[in-house]
Amino acid sequence: MPIVDSCEVLFPSMEDHIIIGVDLHGEWVENPTRYTWRSKGRETVPIKISENVTYDELVDIIVSRFDLDYDQSRPILRISVVEKIIETTNSVVNDEEHPVTMDIPINEEASLHSISTQGSRYTDDDGTDFYKGKIFKDKQELTKLLKLASVKKDQRFKSVKSSKDVYCARCVDQNCDWWLRATKLKSCNRFEITKYRNIHSCGAQHLTSHHPHASADVIAEYIQPNYLNGKGPSTKDIKNIVQADLGCKISYWKCWKSSEIAKAMIRGTPEHGYAVLDGYRHMLMTINEGSKTSLKLDDKGRFKYFFASYEAWIKRFVHMRKVLAVDGTFLRGRYDGVLLSAVAQDTENHVFPVAFCVVDKECIQA
Repeated sequence: MPIVDSCEVLFPSMEDHIIIGVDLHGEWVENPTRYTWRSKGRETVPIKISENVTYDELVDIIVSRFDLDYDQSRPILRISVVEKIIETTNSVVNDEEHPVTMDIPINEEASLHSISTQGSRYTDDDGTDFYKGKIFKDKQELTKLLKLASVKKDQRFKSVKSSKDVYCARCVDQNCDWWLRATKLKSCNRFEITKYRNIHSCGAQHLTSHHPHASADVIAEYIQPNYLNGKGPSTKDIKNIVQADLGCKISYWKCWKSSEIAKAMIRGTPEHGYAVLDGYRHMLMTINEGSKTSLKLDDKGRFKYFFASYEAWIKRFVHMRKVLAVDGTFLRGRYDGVLLSAVAQDTENHVFPVAFCVVDKECIQA
């Protein structure tokens, strides 16, 4: 982890010294193309250093000043040069005739950080993880993440241009300065943000508890991590989570729909499962030689029956009691069916699986 999360050069003085403000409250967020600093507060700690200090000397000063630990194998500072006056007991005045000079080592990882020692433009992180130059997989991902960010920040926007090569959005308030423009890369379908004004100058007159961008897809993107390790929240829990975390009200149906979309993101869709069933059968026969499988389709190429018995079950069945019990259970979901299972008993009356089969219904033909 970096020892100094942000170093903000406030202004040069007339005594060959500069005052810098060190932001220690935040974290680095790794993006596909660079690291972005996400500050958790607006307060910085001012310290005075020499105007001609080198990068290594600056690191040593800040390490000793704040008693910090850091990984020496990676860059540790983000330096943003700004021109602004702060009130101090020494009444230092901004002096543009003394530029800041600093020896910053350039390496592959340092290029991922936002490091600049010239210029006067300062870009604030608005907490949405959007910035100029960020690249998305396609326009659909761009719009989905933009809607999710607007829901999290309780902001509204509207699309002013949407084509296969360009996407532009602005705040619903005509007098607001917020603006985003993204263009498609020539070599692929990825979209890159080329212009981004992240400051909302509008008021709260247009805000309501029913957010227009809180669609089922957006809510699914937000609750998706809750389904990684198990069953996930119920429909009622999703409604409470969205209202508590995002501050917007959504219907019961939208909560259910978002849960289905989130499950499909993690586990895949039923259609995809049936499509790869023949591939699963092939891999099962390859890895477990001696296993028996059978896949039957109807005249239109649609799934009808699937049977499987693993090699270990077949070999050890000779040691079981020669009695088979067959039972079935109904499959719940978009597609009906019955799961049939055949089991036997060993000499200690333990249940031993022999085979399973998925059929349309429990009947003689199956």
